[in-house]
Amino acid sequence: MNSIFKYFKEPHSKSFVTFGEYFEGAPDDVPLITLLGLNSEDLKPFTKELLSSNELSEDEDIKTLLIELSRGINALYQFQDILDIPLDEDGATIINRHYAYYESLVYLRESVVSWLDKNVLGALTLLRPFLELSVLHLYWHVRCNKSSFKPYYDWLEHNQGDKGRPKFQLALNYVLDNAPAIECVRKKRLHELKQVITNMYKGLCEYHHSPKLDEPTTARGGGFGNLALESFLYYLHAANILLYQVVYLFILTYPMSLFPVNRWEKWGFNKGPVGLFFDSFNCSRLEVFIGTDNTNVLRESFKNLEDVQALMKWFNGFPDLTNEEIDAEWGQLEKEIPGFKDTSAGDLRQRLALMRAFNRGTGWALNYVSRQTKEDEMPDEVAEKLKRRLRKW
Repeated sequence: MNSIFKYFKEPHSKSFVTFGEYFEGAPDDVPLITLLGLNSEDLKPFTKELLSSNELSEDEDIKTLLIELSRGINALYQFQDILDIPLDEDGATIINRHYAYYESLVYLRESVVSWLDKNVLGALTLLRPFLELSVLHLYWHVRCNKSSFKPYYDWLEHNQGDKGRPKFQLALNYVLDNAPAIECVRKKRLHELKQVITNMYKGLCEYHHSPKLDEPTTARGGGFGNLALESFLYYLHAANILLYQVVYLFILTYPMSLFPVNRWEKWGFNKGPVGLFFDSFNCSRLEVFIGTDNTNVLRESFKNLEDVQALMKWFNGFPDLTNEEIDAEWGQLEKEIPGFKDTSAGDLRQRLALMRAFNRGTGWALNYVSRQTKEDEMPDEVAEKLKRRLRKW
């Protein structure tokens, strides 16, 4: 007997889809179906054709835009590997530290999935909280990273609603005034970045209010129950432009993303600092999206930053591990973590990919630890009584 419940997770359960990779040379593009954790059997016919064949994307411009979207999402995914967790003097907890970043990825995924289902209005609406959460993450990181995360946890844990959280424009201004690499950027380019983000945010806000005649998606063609190709492609252009701006904001906040190191040579696979560094695979994904010229320009601008030089000097001060030491450390991991015993002996590629996926999964789990207790849950009888009351006039 078929049941609707087979399509859903158990109540209160959490699961996360992550992946790791190893490649040599220029990286291949990762399909959207993989990046978004989609199941092929769940896709609508249109979506399946769009993602798995060239029939609906024979137009080279559309194919290019789809690849651009995939690269932008993947570039933003890379930053989960550089998120550090400094322990400040207030003893702030390490859990939920980067919640806003991970939640922004949730909204981005839901937005793209809605678009793939041709729900363009829903997709555009979800881009606003994606942008807000991205900027909010960067705001808290820049504000608290060198002092205390207490203000962040006060906002996150004390059910204060909007209290303690800045308005979007104030948060954006703070990041653009205080991000570590801001001093290296031309003021004209910084002003342009700010204006593009501000204008896009204002445009996205229109879908949350009462749009005028020329603002809704129906103004671009289609109607109730219909969708014009123009509206469908409008989202694709808007999402790509927005991803560029967000990724640039992250680079300005995490300048070490442009200075990759092979951290396993110093610490193996499960030791050393949390975050702080990109490796060559992370950086390659970033470069593929923003372009080699932009990457080189930014790297040249950032190379003399005090924090960059200090971290590179600190990293290079550690001696390289021997192959035997790296093998021994991996052997210990195989004993401690289920699923790590199937790796080929000494296969660096498989080890790196598996460890990256594991660390990313751990990051998701740590940022979605719920503090809700049994006492916080509404008893079934109270919930049923409330439901009956709300159904009556």
